[in-house]
Amino acid sequence: DHRDLHSFPTRRSSDLPWASNIEFLQLEGLTLPFTIANLPKLNLLEISDCECSTLKVIANHQLEFILLRNCIIDTISVKSRRLKHMSVDECQAQEVRVRSQKTVFFEIRERNTVSVVKLPST
Repeated sequence: DHRDLHSFPTRRSSDLPWASNIEFLQLEGLTLPFTIANLPKLNLLEISDCECSTLKVIANHQLEFILLRNCIIDTISVKSRRLKHMSVDECQAQEVRVRSQKTVFFEIRERNTVSVVKLPST
């Protein structure tokens, strides 16, 4: 059953059959809403040069680091048990929601427009 990612109204990491074993994922140029889930070994996620309405990251296993660079994303939603560091550099976002069982170092670097950031209270 061959599926072309470009034919879907949204993209999902689970549509990539080889993805379950990756530890580092680098994505560029996303233009459709995207959900990253079911990647049990993913530790580092780097996303750059994207313009999409929604980015969801659901990683309950190893994900510790997220780097966003030069992105325009309306809503960013992250749920991860181990997330330690999230860096946002030269991005525009209406809302960023982060849920983690760890304390998250949320770094907003230069030239960002982020309207609302929601982190869990400690």
